[in-house]
Parts: sequence; C-alpha cells; structure tokens
Amino acid sequence: MTNTISTFPNLNIYDLEELTFIGSSYRELNFHIYNTSGSLQDISQISEAYWDLVPYGHTDYVALSKTGVINGTYFTIYLDDSDTQYLSGKYIQRPGLCILPGWEYKLGQGIINIIPRIGAI
Repeated sequence: MTNTISTFPNLNIYDLEELTFIGSSYRELNFHIYNTSGSLQDISQISEAYWDLVPYGHTDYVALSKTGVINGTYFTIYLDDSDTQYLSGKYIQRPGLCILPGWEYKLGQGIINIIPRIGAI
C-alpha cells in the first residue's frame, strides 16, 4: 500500500496527515516536496532523505529510523514488515532532508497510530 503525503514549510506543529496502520505490514510513504511558491521542488541533488519515528511524548528516543529513496520531486520511505512488527501505539513521524553534511531541513511532523497485529507476541 502506498501513502502520498504532501509536505509544506512548517506552518503548524503537526502539518502531516495522520496515518493509522497495522504493525508488521508493508508500507510506502511518499513525501512530495514543495517550495514556498507552492510548486514541486526538484530534490535530486539532495544528499539524503530520512524519516524518524518516535513514541508520542518521548521525543528523546527514536524507535525507527529509515533512509529514503529520492525520486526527483519526492522521496519514498519503505517500511518492511519487520520494521513495525514489535511496534504499537501512538508515534510522531519526522521526515527530513540532509542538504549538506551537518545541515538538515526538517519537513514537518505528523501522528502515526500503529495497531498491533493479531497474534503479535
């Protein structure tokens, strides 16, 4: 299943659409990047795209971190079944771009709810 998430400059604290899914399920998260004029921005020269998942209320701990695949004006995060098999509850997702070493751009954040799969141990 593919989710498309449009990312705009940080206008409010949770500017990404809320997402709910069952843990231990494959997901593709696409983050389209727009400039301040509202046009799609080419990010093919960016060194790295990344995505962090932190437990809601515990921003000092990263539960899952993934590197994205850049595709012109967006990047994709691939969540394999094993990435979320032991996760459940409320989380905050934080995608970002590493423009240059040591210089990052946080694209925003949003709430993700992970429902435990049936039979999860």
